[in-house]
Amino acid sequence: MKAFGLKKITTLSIAWLLFSNDCLNAQQKWFSKFGWWGVDIGYDVIETYDGHYIVTGYTGSFTNGNSDVLLSKVHNTGWEMWTKHIGGINNDVGKAIVQTFDTAFVIAGYTNSYGNGGYDGYLIKLNRNGDTIWTKTFGGSDWDFFNDLRITSDSGFVMVGYTYSNSKGGKDMWIVKTDSLGHLQWEKRIGGINDDEGASVEILQDKRIACFGTTYSFSDPKGNYCLFKTNNNGDSLFFKEWGYPNLTDIGYDFFERPTDNAFVICGTSQSNFGTDTTYYHQMVLDSLCNVLGDIKETGNKLKNQIVYTNAYFNTGKHYAVYDRSDYGQGKRDPNFYIFSGPWFITGTSYGSDEDDVIFSCKRTSDKGLIAVGYTKGFFGTFQEDVFIVKLDSTLFGAVKVVDVQDFNKTSVCKIYPTVTSDKIFIELTKNYSFSELFIQDTQGRTLFYQQALNTKETIDVSTFEEGIYFINIVLDEEKYTVKILRKN
Repeated sequence: MKAFGLKKITTLSIAWLLFSNDCLNAQQKWFSKFGWWGVDIGYDVIETYDGHYIVTGYTGSFTNGNSDVLLSKVHNTGWEMWTKHIGGINNDVGKAIVQTFDTAFVIAGYTNSYGNGGYDGYLIKLNRNGDTIWTKTFGGSDWDFFNDLRITSDSGFVMVGYTYSNSKGGKDMWIVKTDSLGHLQWEKRIGGINDDEGASVEILQDKRIACFGTTYSFSDPKGNYCLFKTNNNGDSLFFKEWGYPNLTDIGYDFFERPTDNAFVICGTSQSNFGTDTTYYHQMVLDSLCNVLGDIKETGNKLKNQIVYTNAYFNTGKHYAVYDRSDYGQGKRDPNFYIFSGPWFITGTSYGSDEDDVIFSCKRTSDKGLIAVGYTKGFFGTFQEDVFIVKLDSTLFGAVKVVDVQDFNKTSVCKIYPTVTSDKIFIELTKNYSFSELFIQDTQGRTLFYQQALNTKETIDVSTFEEGIYFINIVLDEEKYTVKILRKN
């Protein structure tokens, strides 16, 4: 790549290069959506090795049946790069995704298009371009579901969920371990006479496997949190349940703090003030699940008050996402918080004037946060679209991304032509109190930056190499991204 066509280094160009490097290393912060004519939902998201993001969930728009597993790659500035769908003639859903050491992706979920029973656990490996390498199904003659997935220390995979096949009661927590090719090595069922479910799995610092979820089978039939530990051989090492007596406690997510091996769990807990209401709930526990801190909060409007997901931030601190209707922009909004142990530090919300829900969040390499779920707002969305949020470590100041597919629905600016050999023209309908423009290549590197845009601007790209570039314009609180092709 030519360095902006400069033939000699000047004081100004050194300052510009330093500024460009700062732009490249700066924490990204935005929120965006993508979807089509059907229901499209994101259940999990991770940062990829090339610095972008990959989402899995399900799509009712692109499908071979009722719904297909969704796989979408999202650029680190918030626009959808490509989307694939995987499935058969019925329902297929992706619940969790990991990236392997060979840069491929593995998705865990469930299917009733393939397999032995009504629903089976579904494991899919795809290359970095989203092309399917292999698929596997697991389960018996009844319903079987995977909720979460991790890569094990021996490069295999472990999935957790629940099974009705050969269960001891209604459904059992179900743990399945495979090798790196998806071949079954062992499976375990943990449960009793009632329902038991695994929601989340982690590989611990000691390389053991921990599965977190909910049990209704043992000391409290109304529901307790539970955690089970095993190893790569499937040996039962530890099981514990805990919760408030005679009150429902449902677990959704957890992680192990690397600094002290404590667990931070999140979910929902029944209120003492009404059996039809649940609290937002988090707990900090030691490695034997003894309670070190308890965070139980209530809102005013939403009866089911849930903390769906949390993630490690840094020493003693963590992120958590609350599903709230009493604070935010619309009917339901995700509220993003930072806690230090059991103590709240800061937080904010992002969303539309309709329902917006986050199911998964992960810490990113820049110590920020990436999260995914669905939105029923933004640009006239009538059904659920994938909602993705990238925040920096402050959580504040994210801007709404208007991506390529929505750009023509706006009237605030024009960017043309989209295929050029030398110049790009930008026209704004008015002056904005804050405006900036930056051009990035497909690797996310910032090649051009300008603040305080005039209503008419001309950008010279003649020194750029041939290829695809992305023009990003921030106008007050919204961000617009348009793809251009530079060719001779």
